[in-house]
Order: sequence, then structure tokens, then C-alpha cells
Amino acid sequence: MAQTNVYPTSYEVPVYTLRKDEAWFHFLHGNVPGHQIDYIYRPEVPQGRLTRQHFSHLTRLVTYIEPRHASGYAFVIANLSRDDTQYEPGHGCLALIFGLRIKGAKDHAGREDPPFCHAAVLVNRHVDEEALHNTALQFHAKLLGDETQKGIGNVWYQAYAQRAQVSDAPTPLLRDYIDEFAQMSIPGRSGLSLRWSGEKSTPPQRVIIVYPDDASFATLSRTMARIANVLVESDIKWTAISNGREHDIPGGVTVRFVPRRDAMVECPDVVVMGIEDVPEKLADVAAQLFHAHEVRISQVSARAMNWRHGQALPAVDEKPLTEMVLPPRVASSPEIVNVAHELMFALPDRATELKQRKRKQQFATLVGFGALIAVLGVLAVVWFGSAPHEQVNPVNMAPVTNMAPVTNVAPVVTANPQSAVIADAEPMVVVDEKADAAGKGEAKKTTPTATTTSTSKRKKAQGKTGANKEKGWDDSFKPLPKK
Repeated sequence: MAQTNVYPTSYEVPVYTLRKDEAWFHFLHGNVPGHQIDYIYRPEVPQGRLTRQHFSHLTRLVTYIEPRHASGYAFVIANLSRDDTQYEPGHGCLALIFGLRIKGAKDHAGREDPPFCHAAVLVNRHVDEEALHNTALQFHAKLLGDETQKGIGNVWYQAYAQRAQVSDAPTPLLRDYIDEFAQMSIPGRSGLSLRWSGEKSTPPQRVIIVYPDDASFATLSRTMARIANVLVESDIKWTAISNGREHDIPGGVTVRFVPRRDAMVECPDVVVMGIEDVPEKLADVAAQLFHAHEVRISQVSARAMNWRHGQALPAVDEKPLTEMVLPPRVASSPEIVNVAHELMFALPDRATELKQRKRKQQFATLVGFGALIAVLGVLAVVWFGSAPHEQVNPVNMAPVTNMAPVTNVAPVVTANPQSAVIADAEPMVVVDEKADAAGKGEAKKTTPTATTTSTSKRKKAQGKTGANKEKGWDDSFKPLPKK
């Protein structure tokens, strides 16, 4: 049958909004007649706690999910919160995904058995082993059928493909299909938290679980749910638990369920285990498959815990402490009078203690680094302060280059011809005051500057001195000035 392209080039995916009583986000992905492989129907994103980052991670999974040969489906439990920056273990986004090949149908290019994928997503729900296993069984029975009912996946897609050839928006058909899964059980709000940690070890990047070729879906889903319960309550970065043949998504741990007929020799760093050898206890699953250890006792109701750390108590009527009446013997015993009070408190949370210890270590590291910087600063100041400084010696100072050249002055003869005394120009003695203050007491002889003014003054002074001596006057005698 020739197919008519009823969708325009800019195909827009039909979207819907959840009702108040709904918690599952259903995504339909596969071949769109006249278009290509794309989303057929999906919820609006973002919506509630569902973010664009969850949607982006889901798109990578539904695009490449592929059933194995001789298998009618591929089932995946996916972690959509792997890249969340504020992820808290036990409160993430989880997806249950089925990938099919529609037998007897053709895609827009004429290829047979086009792909079809249905993903159901939950955010911040209490998805432990029992909840995951029961929900997976309900999902599988509705989509693929079981002993009690026939699956609607194959029949519905063929009806959708026929309607899409003549109508560009079969929205009622899409919504009716989603409503068929309204009976899937909805887990309550998550009460899980960090329980398993791989901080002190290196988890493997790949885990292979080999199962018999004729294993039922109930057997696979039980083991997959048990492994997922450990990963949901851990700090291990994981991506998916799958029995399909699609490639692993890098950046996280992948648990791959492989039929015995397809099992191959793996690398030494890959954990390989038979499905019958997977432990029943969660602590053994965490240790043997992911090298993780328990960091706390799981939180349960206070009345289901006693002071012996985990021994179950019979159900009792919860009453306030003021209404509890103790027997006289018990009330008079000071050792056990506060037992009821102790039972009202949960056991210490080991995970919280580890977080506080980590914060203290980080704070101590910052304080130590700051103290080291302060010590290095003090040492630098002391070193620069004690380093020797070159002192300037005034005696060894470089001579002034702008002074006039020094010339020798010949002896001067007085103007009085009767005087036979010749006054020689004696060198002047200049005492350096700075050198004398420093205790050196050195003197420096300099030659008077030969200038015209100083020479004429000395000649006049020498002439007067010679004349006074001829007249018998003392040099200290000064004649009165003339009026």
C-alpha cells in the first residue's frame, strides 16, 4: 500500500499534560508514517519534577534500544538522573523501557518490522525491589501480553500507522492508548537514601549477567529489580540495566543481561556472573557486583527498630510518652526507665556522619593551606628585612663633574715696593663634617679656585697686611672709619 506523506516537513510531536491522579510519564517513540523515526507522543517537558535533562538522557536510550535476535523485546531499567548536579540517592528519575519490532508492518521507506518503543518514567518514587518487579510485570503484560491477556502494543501500532496515513493528528487514539496503562501501580513518595557506597573502591564499568535462553521475563525482571534497588540507593554512577543488544552509553556503569547463546569472552575488568549466582541479599549484590559497602542501616519505622539495631518488634499501639504506663518494677528501675524514650529515635545515620566528616576534612585542608601561606609570608618579610643593604660612603662618592678646573696659583708679590715679604698662597684645609662625625677624622686638602674675584680680594688683603706691619700696627687693630 502506498503511503501518503500527511505530515509537513516541520513535524511537531503531539504532547500532553498529566492529570492530577497520574504519576507515570509515558513516552512513545518509533516510526512516524511519512516522517521518520521520532517521538510519536510524549508529555510536555519540563513538567513537574521531570526536567529537560531527564528527557535528553531518555532520548539517547529510546533511540538506540534494540531487541536481540530471536527475542521479541528489549527491556531496560534506566537511570535518568545520572548527570543531575544535585542528585540525592533514592530520589532520582527512573525509567522502564520496552523496545519492540512490529511484525508485519512497514515504515515510510518500505522497511519491514519498524521499531516501536514505550517508556514509562517515574520521579522521586519509592522504587525498591518489590515495587520495580511488580510494576515491570504489569507493564509487560499490558504491552506484550501474558497467560491472562493479549498484548496491545503490536495491534495498537498497526492501527496508529493506518490512521496516520489519513490524519495528521490522531490525538484521541494516542490518548486512549496511554489510558490503557492507568492501572499500573504507583509507588509512594521515596523514603530511600544513600545506603551503598563505592567511594573507597573502583566499581566496574560493565557487569554481564548470563541467563538461560528460555528464561522467562519474570525471572529476568526479579533479578534486574534487585540489582536496580542497590544502584538506586548508592552513589555509583550508573546508566542502565538492559537485556537488549544496543551499545553501552559511556559515562556510567552498565549491567547487561545476555542469553547463554550470545555470551562471549569479556575483558578481565568486566564482572561476569550467571543469573543463578546473583546473591539474594542486597549487601552481597553490592559487594560482589559493584565492590560497594554499606554505609548505614536502612531507615524504617521507629516502632520496627529497637536498641539492638534492627531486631523487629511486634506491632504495638503508638501512644505519646505521657500516656505510656510502665509496670511498677520497670518504673522503679533507673537502668531501663528511658527505654521507651530511646525507641522514639531512629538509629544514627552513617551516611550523614560520613558527609560531616568529609566537610571537616575539607575545612581542615583549607585552614592548613591558609596557615602555610601565612608562614611563607612571614618568612619572606623576615628574609627581606635581614638582607644586607649597600651603604653610601661620602668619602668614596664620585667627584662632581660640573666644577671648574683647578689651576695652580703662582705666588703674589705685594704692590708696595718697600716690602720684601712675599705672601704665598697657602693651601686651604677643609674638614669633612660627616666624616668627622663618623669617627674617621679625615681631612681633605683642596686648592682654592682660581677666579678673578677671589684673587683680587686676596691681593688687597695681603697688601693691607704688609702695610700695617711696616707701620707697626697689630693685625687686630682696626682704624676708625672716616666720617
